[in-house]
Amino acid sequence: MNVRTMNISDYDSVYALWMSCRNMGFNNVDDSHDGIKCFLERNPSTCFVAEINGEIAGVIISGNDGRRGYIYHMSVAEKYRRCGIGTTLVNTCLSALKNEGISKVALLVFKYNEAGNAFWEKQGFTLRDDIVYRNKALCEFTYRYLTKRNIMGRQLVFWKNTDGFYMDSREIYMKLCNGEKISGLENLYTDGILKRLSRIFLDWWLDEYNFESEKGSFTVEVYENAVIFECSENMNYNSLNKIIDIMLEYDCPLYDPQVNVRFDNKEM
Repeated sequence: MNVRTMNISDYDSVYALWMSCRNMGFNNVDDSHDGIKCFLERNPSTCFVAEINGEIAGVIISGNDGRRGYIYHMSVAEKYRRCGIGTTLVNTCLSALKNEGISKVALLVFKYNEAGNAFWEKQGFTLRDDIVYRNKALCEFTYRYLTKRNIMGRQLVFWKNTDGFYMDSREIYMKLCNGEKISGLENLYTDGILKRLSRIFLDWWLDEYNFESEKGSFTVEVYENAVIFECSENMNYNSLNKIIDIMLEYDCPLYDPQVNVRFDNKEM
């Protein structure tokens, strides 16, 4: 195994690795080619990849603000896990941050990412239950959260809140499943959504609500103010992201009932 600093020419391979990993969240600004290029230029000596036979098997990106270090998107390809690659990347990263005068390092992990939290606990990163994490977006983001665990027989659920309306996403989802009307949701242009799906998934089209190909299949359940997709376990990331992108055209971010997260700016 060869561990070296990451450069922007690694981006395509690194991004493909990220997309193959479980329980990770991404957005179209920070994690774009330009976003990562900017990050690497600001932090040229604290981002690393691990290579095995010329293949990128793991990655960790980190940086600092002169006071604290921060780790993002540490990932190891599934076939190379439990070989010490993650620990090696973390130790390499921490040494590099320490060399830059950083005395404390932080990171974020989704609370339902049990494997990730267990890994970081083992690395000596303690849980802080005395603080509340807050953030504020300074531009528009598109969030993506697609994982092998959640793709298996998964639902993709979409709706649009009216201005000023708030209800817990799980409660909205349960009401939708029970056929209840929710006055705080906007009516959707469902005819336009179905036509858009039929154009983008032309080779998959069986009828207005059913799509199938060798890449997978999905059905569409259309309601007055929500759309629910039932996707097969073999649908790949690109196909799922196409559905998400179509719904974002109608200002409907993804709600993932498998992990109870709605991926809009207010809940990320």
